Amino acid sequence: MGINHLGHFLLTNLLLDSLEAGAPSRVVSVASFFYATSNLDMNDLMLEKTSYFGFGNIYPYGNSKLANMLFIKGLAKKIEGRGIMAYAVCPGMTNTNVFRTQPGIKNFFTRMSIKFVGFSPEQGCQIVLQCALSKKLNNESGEMYRFGKRWEGVMATLDDELVDQLWSKSKDLVGLS
Repeated sequence: MGINHLGHFLLTNLLLDSLEAGAPSRVVSVASFFYATSNLDMNDLMLEKTSYFGFGNIYPYGNSKLANMLFIKGLAKKIEGRGIMAYAVCPGMTNTNVFRTQPGIKNFFTRMSIKFVGFSPEQGCQIVLQCALSKKLNNESGEMYRFGKRWEGVMATLDDELVDQLWSKSKDLVGLS
């Protein structure tokens, strides 16, 4: 959570005035379809009280990716009218070293999945670059993208109350007033 969400949350908030001064500006957060594996608990955001992390320890990763999406949805509301756009991106299963610490058989199946349905790093970064650069997306702040297009409806499923709770909790955890 600290690396995948809180660091980005803090840096983005610290840069908001500069992003506004340099408008038009964009914030792109890399999320993942693994957000669907989350078990986000605002009373235990850092998983200090949790002993079970789901099959294959997936909850921490899924939670952080859901947090990326909630952050972008909340950020889009807060920056509206300031010349800053915010996007969440799912680059798909991309052949990077992110899975390098998985144990033997799990690593094997992950590698095979990437080989047959995954993307090269160049392909994986295309949607990130599209969100960072495409003028076609100027009016779509606060949305999620994957496979080269807007992931219809996924951001609308995120609870606004959860967005606000995460924003408040994240501010407290990183020391923003």
